[in-house]
This record gives sequence, C-alpha cells and structure tokens, in this order.
Amino acid sequence: MPSVIGIEGYFKTGKTSLANKLSKEFDIPVFEIGVLYRIIASKLSAKHLSEKEIESYVTSKSLSSIMDDLDIVYNMEGSFYSIPNDIYTPGIDLLSSKIGALTLGKWYDDLGTLIKNMSESTKLIVVGRNLLRIYPQLDAHIFLSASLDKIVELAQKDNPKWNYETARNYVIERDKKESLIRDLSLKRDDLTILVNISGKSADDVFNYVAEKIS
Repeated sequence: MPSVIGIEGYFKTGKTSLANKLSKEFDIPVFEIGVLYRIIASKLSAKHLSEKEIESYVTSKSLSSIMDDLDIVYNMEGSFYSIPNDIYTPGIDLLSSKIGALTLGKWYDDLGTLIKNMSESTKLIVVGRNLLRIYPQLDAHIFLSASLDKIVELAQKDNPKWNYETARNYVIERDKKESLIRDLSLKRDDLTILVNISGKSADDVFNYVAEKIS
C-alpha cells in the first residue's frame, strides 16, 4: 500500500467520495486541500470583505500565516477542527476556487510541508490540485475526468432545484476558474492512474483504483 496517495481531477468527479471509500477500506486519514480553501473562503466571507480585500489578503500572505490568523487546524483524523456550515454552498464554492487560482503556486511550499509533516506519522490520502507539483514524493497519483454532460448531471444531483441550463452555466463558470490550475497539473506515466468516470458507478471507480494501488 502506498504511503501517500494523491487524488485529483475535474470538478464533481467524485474525488472526495473515492478518498473516503479508500480511507474506510484501508484505514488511512484524508487531507482535502479543497476543504482547507473552502474554510478560508468561508471565514473571509464572514468578515464581509470585498473581493478586492480578499484578493489582497490571500495574495500577500503565506498559507501558514493565514491558517494561524483564521485559527484553522487539521486534527490528523481526516478532518479540520471547527468547519463552518456553509463551505459547500455555491458562493463559497466559487470563492474558494478563485482563491485557488489567485494563489496558484504561491502556497505550494506550505502545502508540501503540511503533507510531509502529516505523512511522517501516518499513511495519507491527499485530495487536491497540482499534487505532483505540491508534493512530488507521492507514491500513487489518481486523476479523475468526465464528460461535460456527466459533470452537469452530477451538479444537478447535488442541487435538485437547478435545471439543466443553470447547472451547465455553473459548471462552465467553475471550470473557467479551475482550468488554469488543471491544465498545469502534472501527470507521470509511471505513477498516474487515469480514470474517466463517465459511464462508471462509484463502486466501479473504487474497485478499479483499489486494485491498482493494493
């Protein structure tokens, strides 16, 4: 079993679900970089800062100093302490994606140090973007993709009140904010497991990946 497993890929492709299933199957904690960004977005949004103020704040500070400022702590059991209730709302979703784009590359060293420190005491599953740039020492790298229609379908499932057009517009807007990060993502022929989830169930994806990394 690899010591540090990285999972990344397109929006709504089930990265977190796959990580949680692998975590349960192999008793390994999960560190979600996206949840960290969502917590930052939520806490900054609660301060009623303008977009320009948020941009200035996140681009002028290191990730570690922001975590200290906002009292964000990972508990080493697969979660963070004191997670706000709104981190999966559309507004926080878009703001966290924007923060990721604004800080592209600037927080990689801090994130790499976090992962290194965590992996010294336990095996670890890391969910995020650009993981091979953040932590080149990954022992396994899983990249999930899907068709646009599949991602829209999954977005509608999470937001039952959305019609197709609303979901499609949201997915396209979200994709614009993530495309730069995703396009820069590294893959390695000897390490990366590519999985297109279109036409596959969550169990299909889990079984395929579990077999590959066992």
